[in-house]
Parts: sequence; structure tokens; C-alpha cells
Amino acid sequence: MSRYKGLCFSHKPFFGDKSFRSEMLGLALPAFISLIAEPVFLIIDSAIVGHLGLLQLAALGAAGSIISLITSTFIFLAYSTTSMVSTNLGRSDNAKAMEVVVSGTLLALLIGIVTAILVFAFRLNLLSLIGTPKSVIGFANSYLSISLIGVPAILVSFSALGSLRGLRKIGKTVRIQILGYLLNAVLDLFLVYGMRLGISGAALGTSTVQYLVAIAYLLTLFNHNHIKSTTIKPLIKSLVQSMRQGSGLVIRTISLRLAILLTTWLAATMGSKQLAAEQSLSTLWTFSAFALDAIALALQVTIGHSIGEKDIQKIRTFTTWGLRWSFVAGIVIGVLLVIIESPISHAFTTSRSVQDQIVQTLIVLGLLQPLASLVYLLDGVLIGAGDGDFLAVAGVGASLAFLPFAIAVHTFHLDLRWLWIAYGCFMLFRFLPLIVRVQRDRWITKAVNR
Repeated sequence: MSRYKGLCFSHKPFFGDKSFRSEMLGLALPAFISLIAEPVFLIIDSAIVGHLGLLQLAALGAAGSIISLITSTFIFLAYSTTSMVSTNLGRSDNAKAMEVVVSGTLLALLIGIVTAILVFAFRLNLLSLIGTPKSVIGFANSYLSISLIGVPAILVSFSALGSLRGLRKIGKTVRIQILGYLLNAVLDLFLVYGMRLGISGAALGTSTVQYLVAIAYLLTLFNHNHIKSTTIKPLIKSLVQSMRQGSGLVIRTISLRLAILLTTWLAATMGSKQLAAEQSLSTLWTFSAFALDAIALALQVTIGHSIGEKDIQKIRTFTTWGLRWSFVAGIVIGVLLVIIESPISHAFTTSRSVQDQIVQTLIVLGLLQPLASLVYLLDGVLIGAGDGDFLAVAGVGASLAFLPFAIAVHTFHLDLRWLWIAYGCFMLFRFLPLIVRVQRDRWITKAVNR
């Protein structure tokens, strides 16, 4: 079993051999369509709600940040399930892989129900905590209350998608997701304008579609004939293992999302126009993040099988190739954001002042994409390797390092552009410990000996 230290950037061909490129495309494209589900739903809601008025769009920004916090906190249900299923398949342990599939689905459902109930109970406190203006809080409460109904469906979809990726059956979900996007747009328009339900109609339409998509995913997943052989005792053991592996990722994700919530709070203190613009900007950032995550998740499957086979050389080589893929994708997305900044701003709102805020700040978002792409790829690789404890420490450290920059934005009354420049520093603080970690061998030896 060969070993060599650090990332080797002399690997040829530059973007991997033919089999690697084929597998990455086969996994990344369907993963992209699936991953952008929540951002697309938010973009659809933003485009439709934004034309109701400035207050409604600002309310969506506040409520949407809480929904995004929930979904991002428990995104480990997709990441850890993918890595655990693919690793067990790499070890030729199909029974264990199926136990992970079932236990992951049950864990997602349980977490979704409990989280929705708790957030609903404290929803007004949370909206106040992130600085939601009084003129906006009524609309935000309406959207958040109804959106929470869909949280269990979102998390079950995460787990199902993670399992399907690990099983290399992600291609079957593409049609489901595309139909979900179309149905969401039609249903939202009907409920918001046809039934005159306003912002509540957008939340109701999205939650309904989320359940339909989750059911379709589960039907696709549980058609796999090996799942029927799963018994209760190993299922409980697998459930405990999933919870243990996910604990570090929960800490890591909460710390990272708190940094994003802090940016929402800072935007809210600037005024309703800035908060409305921040909703559009954060939605676009989330969209691009999930798009770039598609490469990380595709790489997770490939590396997961290599971890199961204990092939360290493949792990190193695939990581290097994956970084190249991700960096180029980050450049492409960054350029696109800058090029289409004006049409994007008009799609979200008719307010000229809000449009100007979006256009000015989108340039910063575009410039940050290449750095963000590397962060997401490295983060995904370490999640796939089960390095959750390190990621928890690194995430908390990055968030703490971000605080002085956030305080400076607030103290000196800087605008949205400087807020996102500060957030770019946060991404840099995330990148540095990740690249140092991946350059060393400990994460690989820990993964193959797990």
C-alpha cells in the first residue's frame, strides 16, 4: 500500500484520467441538480415574494436565514450518509451499507420533527435575535411558521440523497427534482397571487413540494431490494454510529451558520433595504455554495470507496484532481455572477435602491467564489473521511476569527460590500486550517483504520 505525503500537483492528466472524469460527471451533475433544491426553492420564493413589496422580501430574508440555518446544520445527514454507505460498499459490506441507509432515514425524520417543534416554539425570539425590524416581523413570522412544516421532509430528502449518492444511484433523482422546481414555481404563483395568500402562500407551496419530493426520493431508495433484509439490532447500532459521527459536524455547522446569521443581523441593523438586498445576496451565495458542493459530494463517493479499499494513493490523487475541478468551477460561477448582476437584481425586486445594493455587492460575491470552491471541496473531503472532530474545532476557530471583522463593519457603519468583504475573510480563516490538514497524513490514516 503506497503512501506519499501532501497534495501532489504534478498528477497528470490535470483533471484526472478518463474513468475519474466519467465518474465525477456522472455523480456531480445529478448531485448539483439535487443539492440546489433548497436554494432554488428560496430563489423562486424570493422572485415571487419580492414583487409583493419591500417588506415582504425583507421578511423572507429574516425567515429564510433561520430555515437556511436549520438545513445547513443538518446537512451532515447527506454528507455522512454518503461517506458511510460508499465506504461500506468499498469494503464489500452491502448489509452494513443498507443499515446505514435505513438508520439515516429514521435519524433524519426524528431530527426534523424535533427541530421543527423547537424552532416553532421560539420563532419570535429567533426573529428578534437576528434583528428583524418590527415592520417586517409579522410577515417573517407567517413565512417561518408555515415553512417549518417542511423541515422533516427537507432532512429526510438529505439523508435519502446521501444514500443514493453512496449507492451510485443519484441519477434517478434528477427527474424528481426538476419536476419539483417546476411544481414549486406554479404552486407558489397560484397560492400567492391566484389565492391571494401573499407570503404565506409561498411558504405553503414550498412546504407541500418538499414533502412530495421526499416521498418520491424514498420510493426510489427503498426499491433497492437489499434494504428489506435489515434487522432491528444492527439498525440501532448503525443509528448510534450515525449520531456519533454527526455530532462533530453539528458543532462545526452551527458555528459556521452563526457567522452567516451574524451577517444577516448586521444587514438588518443597516435598514430594511439592506436586509432585503441581503436576502437576495445570501440566496445567491447559498445557491453557488450548493452548486460547488456537488463536486465535493461526487468526490466523497470516489474517496469513500478508496477508503474502504484502504488505497491511500488513490485518496491523495483523487483529492488533488478534485481541487482542480472545484477551483475552475468557482472561477466560472464567479464570472457568471458578475456578468448577470443586473438581470439578477431585477428578478428579485422592483425597488431601484435594493437593485443597486445587489449589483454593487455581487461583484464581491463573484470574486469570493474561487476561494469558496476550495473551502467546500476540502471540507467535503474531510467530512467523507470522518474527520468531524477536527472540522468542529476549525469551524469554531474560523467563526471566532470573523468576529473582529464583523464588529468593525458595525462600529464604522460600513455598507453591504464591506460586510461581504469581511465574510470573505471568514472564508479565508476556514481555508487555512483545511489545506494544512489535507497536506498531512493523519486524516487519511484515521479514515482507513476506522
